[in-house]
Amino acid sequence: MAIKKQSTPLPTPAMVQISNMNTGIEPMVMSAYMLCYDEEQRLLEAQNEQTEKPLIHIRILGWMFVYNLGSSMLIKLAEAVTVSHDEDVTYDQLGEFFLNYWIRPFRIRARTPYSSHPSRPACEAKAVDLAAVLKEPNLDHKGAKALALERDGYRCILTGILDTNSVATSAVQVTYNEEGKPLQHMMETQCARIFSKSANESLSNERKKLYAGRAWAVLEGFGYGEILGELNGSDVNRLENVLTLENSCHSAFDNLWLWLEATEPDNPESHSYNIRTYRYYSHPSLPASVTFTNRARPEYRDRIPLPSKKYLRVHAACCGVAAMSGAGEYLDKVMRDQERINVLSADGGSSDVAVNAVWKAFYSVSK
Repeated sequence: MAIKKQSTPLPTPAMVQISNMNTGIEPMVMSAYMLCYDEEQRLLEAQNEQTEKPLIHIRILGWMFVYNLGSSMLIKLAEAVTVSHDEDVTYDQLGEFFLNYWIRPFRIRARTPYSSHPSRPACEAKAVDLAAVLKEPNLDHKGAKALALERDGYRCILTGILDTNSVATSAVQVTYNEEGKPLQHMMETQCARIFSKSANESLSNERKKLYAGRAWAVLEGFGYGEILGELNGSDVNRLENVLTLENSCHSAFDNLWLWLEATEPDNPESHSYNIRTYRYYSHPSLPASVTFTNRARPEYRDRIPLPSKKYLRVHAACCGVAAMSGAGEYLDKVMRDQERINVLSADGGSSDVAVNAVWKAFYSVSK
């Protein structure tokens, strides 16, 4: 199913469907969502050029409730929205914060948000602590690519298109017709990562390192802090984090235009997914759904795991929010125009005061 609108209005509180919301947190979550919905309605009434970005940012907040990763994320998000309502933090700042540190890290080509200087707001000790343990990945990922090709049957895991190099080296057999033409499609494939290695690269740059620490701190706040330990340094090349994709699918996956939603999210034995696309992306060989199968030789199969449902779930949540809020289109425009996406101070630099205020709303409310 393809989502084609640039920005989708938030569902009314009476119609919104929020998963993972048990009775104990429902009043708090619904109250916070209503604050987002009311702010969106206010911006729509006053709609002009100045409300374009705030409208995207408030929709990021609202759609994050819908595309949530569980009760931990719902609680943290509801608390942050409520604190923003009560204190000196705007919904615009909070939504932009999640655009920068929740959605942007999955956007492979997106730039690190600019900061006038690498100062550290006092309340973001968690981000600083995580930045200190980050390790840069080994740039040689040939081993991961070779193992992923073995696991995925030397073909794109989504389309089934065969890898041309594997065909050339006879790693996979091809069927030919009477005229000697292959019956299967062949294209170059690439080793795509669910969590990009770029998040932990260039750590000698203080600004880049602090940005990575903030992004990982947000993920920890949502209840997925263990992923940093799993993917730190060269572990980003672990097989659970990679997929074999042909070039077009790889580009769409990295740009948040293609994602996978588990058909049985609570069943650890199921590896079936619905394939979702956005931004008018289409592929003639892309099916509506896919089931991952380990095609490795029996003696290797136990040592070559399938892609992680957990990692794909986080990626899918970010893609869903980016698609519905219009954040994906906005990042496209930012990158085309080489603009900066940040909260600007009076002198045109990044305001650490604004970042500090948002951290108080997000991370300090429930450590």
